[in-house]
Amino acid sequence: ATSLRNSGLQIQSNVVHGKVPEPRVFISAEDALNQQIPDLILLTVKAYDIETVAGQIQTFAPHPIPIRCFTNGVGSEATLSTLLPQFAIIPATTTTAVQMKENGVIQIERERGIGLAGSHPLIPSIKRTFDASGMIVQMYRNPERMKW
Repeated sequence: ATSLRNSGLQIQSNVVHGKVPEPRVFISAEDALNQQIPDLILLTVKAYDIETVAGQIQTFAPHPIPIRCFTNGVGSEATLSTLLPQFAIIPATTTTAVQMKENGVIQIERERGIGLAGSHPLIPSIKRTFDASGMIVQMYRNPERMKW
């Protein structure tokens, strides 16, 4: 977090290089939700951290916020749905292979895109946003099969 705040985030690939000079970095859901209430949470924690972050979201979110779950662990969405039943959970996965070369420097090894699944009304808007950014978006009918 300190490195990102001080040096920004660099993204490198064979095709494009980019930099986010001053990313907003949060180390807890409490920290993030005390700054500004988002329209959508992009949850990118490891599967073993889901219970902890779900408790933080439950405690500090003033109202249910849709959560786009990028956690690759099978069953993550089911766990979130059990822990946060009033929140809309949108299954997603990242299929682009990346490597952290050093703090704040991400190397895209193989660009494949992201996957989205489910029937939440925000999904078409999320897909359009990612399409406009040039990312490859694959839609799946079955969230469990997408994760496998």
